[in-house]
Amino acid sequence: MAIPLTVAKEQSNDHGDIGGPTEELGWSGLSQSRGTVTEEWSRALQGKNGMRIYREMVDDDPVIGAYLHGVKQQLVAAEWTIEPGVDDAKGAERAGFLNECVDGLSHTWESFIGEALTKLEFGWSFAETVYEQRDDGKLGWRKFAFRSQETLDRWLFDENGDITGLVQTGPDHKPLVIPMAKSMLFRTTTAKGNPEGRSVLRNSYVSWHYKKRLQEFQAIGAERDLAGIPIIGLPPEYFAASATPTERAAKAMWEKIATELRHDERASIVHPIIYDEDGRELVRISLLSASGARQQDIGGMLSYYDHAMATSLAADVILLGQDGVGSLALGSVKRDMWIASMEAYLAEIEEVINKVEVPRLFELNGDTAPREELPFLRVGTIDAPDPAGIAEFLGKVAPTGWINPTEEDEVYLRTVVGLPQTEEGAAEDVE
Repeated sequence: MAIPLTVAKEQSNDHGDIGGPTEELGWSGLSQSRGTVTEEWSRALQGKNGMRIYREMVDDDPVIGAYLHGVKQQLVAAEWTIEPGVDDAKGAERAGFLNECVDGLSHTWESFIGEALTKLEFGWSFAETVYEQRDDGKLGWRKFAFRSQETLDRWLFDENGDITGLVQTGPDHKPLVIPMAKSMLFRTTTAKGNPEGRSVLRNSYVSWHYKKRLQEFQAIGAERDLAGIPIIGLPPEYFAASATPTERAAKAMWEKIATELRHDERASIVHPIIYDEDGRELVRISLLSASGARQQDIGGMLSYYDHAMATSLAADVILLGQDGVGSLALGSVKRDMWIASMEAYLAEIEEVINKVEVPRLFELNGDTAPREELPFLRVGTIDAPDPAGIAEFLGKVAPTGWINPTEEDEVYLRTVVGLPQTEEGAAEDVE
């Protein structure tokens, strides 16, 4: 289709030439400077400090930790199969070679998926492919070596803004350059071509931040309610600008005692009895106890932030029932949404492997067949059948005669509910 003249003028360069059909004229809009991506507007979440915060969120918060643990456990357990690209002898041969390469990895496939899934908390994960010479002379996979997100120094881009590699800070603080030509990059999103994707925890950060502060206030408040607030009265001259070094040192000592006083094994003070010439006590120590209940419902606010974080992760299903609310139907809908989001995480990993690594493996071995003719890895569903739902369905349709159960149906149903197979069913499984 011809480009309209008005558009052509807008797209032309300084010489009025719009370039050939293969020339790239625009750019993605990615904000980066010398390989450092600056898309994150919050300074707290930029660079290595942001990675440290995301790691703290995963390690310390029970809601976020439970979510990621549950997601990763389900995703790692998903079954993967290898399917030929074409249904002929050559296709079967290629699929067999790919299967041998997977089996030849020095690590398990499950550990590879688990490492790739660190893209969830950090937004991205990066694996360097290490090959080995096989006995048959071909190159196979030795391992997929993941490079820690916390060692990222900068990214390498070409003139069109495409990612060409990663520069990593090595153990001796020397830069290590890893080209994309032997690597795989997994991301939660590819918007603007951002190599760092976007952490699934990003929308939870504000809620997590305030929840963390509230927890600190709650702990301090509980301690003060139990132990009281220490009050130490000192002579006025200790506070004067003209105080002697001895008086200033005494004031500093008592301030330290007041700060460190806790309701534990240190909950006592030994001090000299000091009086002035009129017999008045110079140092007075007492505890101010809080009276009545606090006006703010800290527990309710913490629960609010828990729900806000879970909702931002599409994981509020894990909180259903904790507040005495939530129907079975609502839980089912939320669970379906959660499952859909999790399957999308695996689909991206599947696509990168099949689009990047599998063709590269065959090309290194001299097989330059089109991608559609190459074998591919396919991930299965992670949503296990619901026995209760199946029972309800069968209870409604069986009396109508619409379904006539077969031996295969019985084998399937026994598998779903965890019942042992009959002798006939066991024989079919063997076959």
